[in-house]
Amino acid sequence: MSDLLKKIRSRSHWKVIIRPGTFDEKKIGNQSTLLHILEKTYVQFGNPVVAWPFPHIDSSALFDKGTDWVGQEKESELWEIAELWRFYQSGQFVSFTARTPKNTTGLSLLPGSLIVRFSEIFEFAARLSRTDAGDDWMHLEVIATELNLPLKVGADYFKLSDQANTNRQYQYTVDLSTLDLITKSRELALKPVQEFFQRFGWNPGIRFLRDYQDELLPRRSGALR
Repeated sequence: MSDLLKKIRSRSHWKVIIRPGTFDEKKIGNQSTLLHILEKTYVQFGNPVVAWPFPHIDSSALFDKGTDWVGQEKESELWEIAELWRFYQSGQFVSFTARTPKNTTGLSLLPGSLIVRFSEIFEFAARLSRTDAGDDWMHLEVIATELNLPLKVGADYFKLSDQANTNRQYQYTVDLSTLDLITKSRELALKPVQEFFQRFGWNPGIRFLRDYQDELLPRRSGALR
């Protein structure tokens, strides 16, 4: 385990796993193709100057490589964020991400950032499904661990329910058809968003979340880069 991964796991962090429905160790025949796929499919909602893409690919830095994968570790003081990702020739993508602020006093979870987070994960899965890493259906797993911040909605703060606080982890696992992912990725992202908020005792309706999502995300272009 790398030092950065240890640091990420010691904080509130997200783990994301996306993989094709059927396993083929060499689904992507050429290892050099892996980076080309990610360069076409990464997601960046908002201004590139202030928005951290998912996954973050730093072409100016070195990439890690194994026998059947490529990856990268990145920590940014500017964004106060750390990320480690790996992409395998089987089509599986794994990411660990954590915020790394120097001062955690007064920090809270904001609905908008969580809506964007889930939306970008599902959008990335949709884009990945249209490449050599895709399949008829895709497996998504999102795990948010050691949640120790309150949820701030306007002037109100919500804390984790007693049961959620005991577990201190939110896990959402789903298998989705590629067609559904491509046509409904944003809509599909709202279910785990709603479940996440319910753990804090806040229960917004899907319509409210959809309107909020529409305000936050750019209009769809419909094409891969």
